Amino acid sequence: MFWHLDAYPTRVAAQADKGRRGTVIESFGRVWLMTIEDENWRSTHGDRIAEIGPLPVVAGENYSAQFMEADFTPEMTAPAHTHSGP
Repeated sequence: MFWHLDAYPTRVAAQADKGRRGTVIESFGRVWLMTIEDENWRSTHGDRIAEIGPLPVVAGENYSAQFMEADFTPEMTAPAHTHSGP
């Protein structure tokens, strides 16, 4: 499985391409479709931005995603840190 990130001009356009493993998000003034699918999946109308994977998926396990938005001003930094989960 791979994480596919595609950009769209409108939310309606992204919704039209969204399948059961997709999520439409509006962030930083843009519309994004994030989809978990096999390596060869392609959106019908979106502009491919990134493809991340393969993801370490275990058959029979349930997965969820949490999306966040952060805005760094020029020359702003964050200290090195870790997270307790994936």
